Parts: sequence; structure tokens; C-alpha cells
Amino acid sequence: MYIGKWYEIERSFAIFEMGLKCVTSEYTLNEDGTVKVINRGVKMLRKSSTVNIKSKYWVLDTDYKQYSLVISCNDVPRNMFHFEILWILSRKPTLDGDILTRIKNDLESRGIDVAGLKKTEQDCFK
Repeated sequence: MYIGKWYEIERSFAIFEMGLKCVTSEYTLNEDGTVKVINRGVKMLRKSSTVNIKSKYWVLDTDYKQYSLVISCNDVPRNMFHFEILWILSRKPTLDGDILTRIKNDLESRGIDVAGLKKTEQDCFK
């Protein structure tokens, strides 16, 4: 089951995550069958932050127990521009290197450039 806590391992650029580390996403099932996601992170100055943005996104790949690959595609109001954000998530603050390599190889085979992915510091959970 996908419900529960996921830790952000790497992501593409997301302005609302600038300066955040120890980013997690908590997934819960609403009574109407939709999923609520609460994203949390710690600002580099040690203040906690909760991001509350409505967004459409898709799980591209997951094994439900170790990793998840998520993408969000959004248009800014009035179609000023379009942006996509990619996240590699894990059930733990770290992800096995072999799994991460496999995910990145899969992304590259789909024509997605992984060079711009940024590693998320997860040193708050040690």
C-alpha cells in the first residue's frame, strides 16, 4: 500500500523546496477515496516548514516497500508556462545505491535528463 511516510531522496528543481532538507511526504486516504499528501521539510536554519500546494501528479514506478518515482506536471494560471517536477522517494531516509542507479537508468531510457536532479539532505533522522 502506498499510504504512509516517504522520504525525498532526489528531486528536480522546485522553487517551493528551495533551502529545505529532510523533506518527507505523508500520504493518507480521505473518506472520498482521494489521497491527502502533507509535505514537510526543515529549512537550513532549522525551522520546520510545511508545503501546502494543490497539484496533480503521477506515480511512474514503485515497489511500495522501498522506492517510488513521482512526477508532477502543472500549468501556471492563464497558461503562462508549464513545469514538471520529478521526485525519487524512499520508505527510509536513504535508498540503496543499486535501486537509485536502476531508477536513473530507467528515467534516461524514457528520455528524461537526470543530470539536474538534486540530492536531498536527510541528516535530521540520524
